[in-house]
Amino acid sequence: AKEAKEAKEAKEAKEAKKARSQHIIASRPWRGNPPEKNQNDDDGYTPLMRAVKAIDVEAVALLIETGANPKVTDKAYGTSTALDMAILARKRTSDAENKHNLSMIIDILEPVT
Repeated sequence: AKEAKEAKEAKEAKEAKKARSQHIIASRPWRGNPPEKNQNDDDGYTPLMRAVKAIDVEAVALLIETGANPKVTDKAYGTSTALDMAILARKRTSDAENKHNLSMIIDILEPVT
């Protein structure tokens, strides 16, 4: 009975994460229709890239946990990944909180890139 309860709780937690990542994708300000998790939007960015640009640590973590591919490059130039964008943004910002959050994002993205 305990194992069944734990399995049910794990399944519910996984479903909640998936729903949250779908909400994150749906709630972002896309130009055109929201892209699928690993597709580029009309501006050439994936949902993961948008989360990095918004410096949204929670969104980055949830998107990675639910299968976002951090190796997809932007379509504007075809050279930058979400990690590249986070590293560049951290170099450019002078705001301590943004620098800290971008460091957290980089820590999430580096092991999976």
